[in-house]
Amino acid sequence: MNNKDYYYQLAVLHKENLEQGFLSSLGISFLRLLYKEIDRDKDSVIISVKEDNRVIAFVSGTIKFNKIYKRLLLKLPWVIFAIFPKIFSFKVLYKIFEILKTQLSKKNKQKLPDSELLSIAVHKNFRRAGHANYLFLQLVKFFKSKKIDIFHIKVGEDLESAHSFYKKLGAIPQSNIQIHKSENSIVYTKNVP
Repeated sequence: MNNKDYYYQLAVLHKENLEQGFLSSLGISFLRLLYKEIDRDKDSVIISVKEDNRVIAFVSGTIKFNKIYKRLLLKLPWVIFAIFPKIFSFKVLYKIFEILKTQLSKKNKQKLPDSELLSIAVHKNFRRAGHANYLFLQLVKFFKSKKIDIFHIKVGEDLESAHSFYKKLGAIPQSNIQIHKSENSIVYTKNVP
């Protein structure tokens, strides 16, 4: 599988299985570009599970997401092209501004570790087969290999199954955060053994 096809598969899996998130609303082209930049960053990782050469599950994580933002800013013409149909929406532009403001605001840092689980997705036909647990543990190994002892996870307040999943794997709720108005998330931290 070539990388172009791989990033496309990640983007589709993200959009179809994490549809409630804002990033999904930016479309496949943007997600493809995002995962390509995550994959190119030496302090970030994408771990995937494939069946018949198709990605059926993946997790992504990073030591410092601000580096990914900077990488995307260096590709600004491509980012604009990727979200072009959405760029004329005030709502979309406002949400992008909210994300950047939250990331740059010291008030919202809440003493969280920089390291973060960015996304985890499993195709609906392959759930309950242990893929999410496997991927989560592989991400923990990645952080351990980078000498990171704790990372954080942001989970939408209404995503009950995600909360159960992270708690089962030892993540501890730390605080609430509001990235977008009226959309609350719970921030978890997970120690790396």
